[in-house]
Amino acid sequence: MLTAGPQRSVAVTWRLSSLARRLATLALAGLFLAVITRRPEFAGLAAPALLLLTPRPSSRPASVGVTLAAVADQVTESEQASLLARITGYDEGTVRLRLHPAAWITAGPTASGADGWYRLPFRVRHWGRRPVGTLEVVL
Repeated sequence: MLTAGPQRSVAVTWRLSSLARRLATLALAGLFLAVITRRPEFAGLAAPALLLLTPRPSSRPASVGVTLAAVADQVTESEQASLLARITGYDEGTVRLRLHPAAWITAGPTASGADGWYRLPFRVRHWGRRPVGTLEVVL
């Protein structure tokens, strides 16, 4: 039985990717060396990295919709269960989900379905009322 909760709007925090951080480091180091050594060649080294980091018009959403659903209402100890998640409100790109499990929970690999739901399997190691964990969404 699928028990879906209401869709919630979640604010999105956008950060530079690891490649963009490396390009920024290269550009700043090149500019720093150009100023310290007074040699323009180092500024030329920084130029391509700065051009790649120029801001572009972005259609990134300020928030996305998140709907969570439980496959089962109750799970017993050492039983495999799944949490379903649907992310809406983003135009393009990919979505990557990761479950950061709480104590006494073991998370499995995330699988995406054709119907837009992502299946996040987990296993409860001890009985009792336990939170599943934190869901990380990368757009």
